[in-house]
This record gives sequence, C-alpha cells and structure tokens, in this order.
Amino acid sequence: MWWIVILLLFGAVVVAAIAPALRPPLAVRPPATIELFDAHPRHVCRGDTVTANWRGWGDSGLLTATIFAPVPPFFRQSLGPSSLPEGRTAFRADTTGGFSVELTISRSRVPSASRSVTIFGHDSPNERIRLDAQLAFTRVPHEGWVGRRVFSSDPAIDIDDWSPRITVAGLEYRGEPGRDVEVSWRGTVLATLSTAFPSHANSLVVTVAGEWRLFVAARPGEGPTTSPPDATVYLMPRCGPG
Repeated sequence: MWWIVILLLFGAVVVAAIAPALRPPLAVRPPATIELFDAHPRHVCRGDTVTANWRGWGDSGLLTATIFAPVPPFFRQSLGPSSLPEGRTAFRADTTGGFSVELTISRSRVPSASRSVTIFGHDSPNERIRLDAQLAFTRVPHEGWVGRRVFSSDPAIDIDDWSPRITVAGLEYRGEPGRDVEVSWRGTVLATLSTAFPSHANSLVVTVAGEWRLFVAARPGEGPTTSPPDATVYLMPRCGPG
C-alpha cells in the first residue's frame, strides 16, 4: 500500500507545480490615461472665467489651479464617474498673476496620469508684450520701404486664447535709431514711431488679437540682400472692466 501513498504524494506535487500555468491570467488593468486636456483663455485678467475640458480614463480625478508659489491651489475639484471619461468645468481666475491648471486621473494599483497648462495673468500696469515680427524686404504696398512681415493668427484661436478684457493701451518702440516704424492693426494705421517719439497711446479700442503689420522705410541702396533693421515694438496691455 505504501506505493499508493507515494503516487498520491507525487500527484499532489505535480498538480501544485502546473496549477499556476493552467489558471487563467488575471485581467490586466489599463493605465490611467489623459487623451485631451486644455484650458482657455490662456491669457486672462483677475476675475475672468477659465474653462477646462478633458477626455481621460480612470477611476477618479482631480482638477486644480495653483499660482506659481508653494501655496495650496486656489481652485480644487474632485472628479468622479460622472466627469470621466469626458468633462468640462469653469472656475474664476482669482489671481493677478499666472497660474497652472493641472488634471490628474487615477486608477487603483496602476500609476496615475497628469497633465497641466499655463495660464498667463495680465494685470500688471508695467507689463509689455513684444510684437515679434521678422522684417523682410518688399516693394509693396509702400514703394521703397523695407517691407512687411505679418504678426497674425487665426481669429478663432485669438478669441479663445485672449480674454476680451485685455486691450492694448499703447505702443512702445525700441528699435534702431533713425528708423521710423509704422504700426497697423487689422488694416488700421495706429501710429508711426521713432526713437525720438517712441510711445503712442491708442485712442481706439485695440485688442491683442488680430493682424499686426510693421513697415520700416528703406534707406538708399538697401534691398533684398540687406540685413533687416531692428524694429522692436511692444504692446502695453491693460485689463478692462469685467
């Protein structure tokens, strides 16, 4: 009978050894994922409403807005099943400076996923926004002028990116001495600036959004092979009443 006991023990060992291979594998939990996350407008004044929208997969989430300092978020919202996988929420930009909006989506036993965007505040009265416009030589629309380069973007993007409360109070010129620069916005000439008269206060309601053009007069002998002059123009943004 002893050989029966040995066979039974041997069979138990074999079963214990192969059982894990025969057992169906545990379901692998997919990682937390953020497919889309954005917040607009990206340029705001204090008190403006910022809207965040997202698409992501997980069990829960957290949306926060934090200024660039070691302080707690001034906005915090937990996201449950009703806000996942897609959601949208709006909150007040309760700060005069820039801040970060961050989305974190979590799923148990797997790493969480995070994504953030930066929002820029424009409440400082001393702020200047450089109007980056690479000049190139052209003979139109002003004969004999060193040309025209357009600073522009899709109006739909501008409307989304900039708060309508942010206007341009005036212009400042810090370009090459002896060079005048004509500045136009959406086809309207705002001012001709020079190092002798570098500042201009806008009488029209002018927004940052829109098409900007700079024109600088050419000197005798200058043409397509001439290095473009320095014509640095700054916008002076202001936050209007909300």
